[in-house]
Amino acid sequence: MRWKRVILGAMALLALAALSIELEVWSPSRAKVEATYVAADSRFVTIDGLRLHYKVTGEGPAVLLWHGNFGSLDFYDGWVERLSGRYRLIRFDINGHGLTGPDERVDFTIERQLAIARALLEQLGVERYFVVGTSFAAPMAYRDAAERPDRVLGLMLANAGGLPREPGRAINRPLANPVRRWLRERYRTRAFWWERAGNLHFDQSVVTPQLAERFYLMNTMRGRGRDDAIGVQQFDIGDAPGFLSRIRQPVLILWAAGSFLPQTEADRYKAYLQNASVRIVRAGKLGHMFAEDDPALTAALFDRFAQAVLNDTWPLAMDSIPEKNSHAPPIE
Repeated sequence: MRWKRVILGAMALLALAALSIELEVWSPSRAKVEATYVAADSRFVTIDGLRLHYKVTGEGPAVLLWHGNFGSLDFYDGWVERLSGRYRLIRFDINGHGLTGPDERVDFTIERQLAIARALLEQLGVERYFVVGTSFAAPMAYRDAAERPDRVLGLMLANAGGLPREPGRAINRPLANPVRRWLRERYRTRAFWWERAGNLHFDQSVVTPQLAERFYLMNTMRGRGRDDAIGVQQFDIGDAPGFLSRIRQPVLILWAAGSFLPQTEADRYKAYLQNASVRIVRAGKLGHMFAEDDPALTAALFDRFAQAVLNDTWPLAMDSIPEKNSHAPPIE
């Protein structure tokens, strides 16, 4: 029967499409992505079976910069332009992101991420440093401050995830539908990443074709979908309130009105940071990707924070910050 042949043909096409997605035929190769984004100042080092991509720029007090989910070390390019004359800025692609990988151990736990970052600092001869963490990388940043009070000078958290949530309300929980979960892990279109980039930024003028293409290529290269799925399963913040209560260094919290994380999270952080000197800055015209949205304002804010800590004027020096277009964030 003709209709049977049509059905069988359609099923064969679907099976072929599914197989091509499973084999990541449509995904860009790592070689292509690296050829596009490896820069003159890019450095690679293998630490515990992980090929790590990092950059070190500038001289002065060291600053360890953790980027967020779906991001890469390029997130802080605007900060490097403005701060490298005063600080030694250490950026790296977190395991499962950017140009870092592959990882022989396929271990994306917070403990391993911290061990990798600390090994890098040791190789670079860094003794004391500031830590900046955002989004899903906030737990790495605040755990570092809690566990290394003699080495971490100060902590900046910006649009930070990593607080306890009610069961079933985790932001990055796996999709329940297995077909949708498989598709999400294996195939995301350019249109998806254009939309994702737009949603994460307040200033849409920074969402250029180049930025959206970087999101697409770095997050869809072969093997990245699998790594992302495993990373979600392994992500465990542990005793977040306990870690936060151990922090005694100065802490600056930046929260953007355009972040997908609610403003109340900043207040929750401050409550948990009961033994630290904390200031909250709320920015109205800023998105989740704060360092790309307004690098001038946010870099100046970090600089003011770091200089106050280094000159022992914290928190008095934070009573005001530079204005830009009349939307200078209030400090609490």
